[in-house]
Amino acid sequence: MPREISTNRLILRPPVLADAVLWRGLSAAQGAVRVAWGALEDCVGRWEGTGFDFGIVQENSTRAGVGIGGIRHADGDALTLAYSLREEVRGRGLGTEAGRAWTAHALEWLPPLPLIAPLSSEDPTSVRIAVGSGLEPISADTWSGALPPVGGATWYAAPRADTPTWLDPATRSSVLDLWCAVNEAGGAVGFLPGAPRDEVLATLTMHEDAMAAGTTTAVLLRAPDATVVAMGFLVAGHNPLL
Repeated sequence: MPREISTNRLILRPPVLADAVLWRGLSAAQGAVRVAWGALEDCVGRWEGTGFDFGIVQENSTRAGVGIGGIRHADGDALTLAYSLREEVRGRGLGTEAGRAWTAHALEWLPPLPLIAPLSSEDPTSVRIAVGSGLEPISADTWSGALPPVGGATWYAAPRADTPTWLDPATRSSVLDLWCAVNEAGGAVGFLPGAPRDEVLATLTMHEDAMAAGTTTAVLLRAPDATVVAMGFLVAGHNPLL
């Protein structure tokens, strides 16, 4: 798992003990929701123990630390995303650039746990960053896990990747709804607009048979309420040389 993430304009890196002065200054630059970044020594220790935690947001062009943020293993079975940038660099889209990178990193490398973030309506910039990073607000009606209490904040959650070995009835129905919706929008997914749902179901059943045979892998992206919002199939080639 990479410890450092590079984007077009940023380097998202672990902190080191030599960052003590920088860490104190960046930790003080908070939004409406106060994040307990913790002592630098504790953060460095978590990096050594798990390979991820909050870190330094550094601008590529100047190599200056402009923010703090990242992903921490929260109490319970969840990962928490948090971020804060210096006021003088806000408004340039750097927060969203970092948020997207952290969210993608979590999906690819970190434990398969929900990625959540506490955000306040009094801090619309942080909300905009979260939404731009793929997160959406959640509530007790759409969330099955326990959420740590955070005063005055709404929890947001990222979609989750899923590679099921079979499709349960609810997932099959959600996949079918998505496939038919893409058909109607003119997407190139095997059918013309107006294709009967039964025909799409027959093709989906063929994919399910191939999943059972081990020649096809389904990859789903689920919204926080478990609805399938994106999908694909990885299909083994028929040529025995490939």
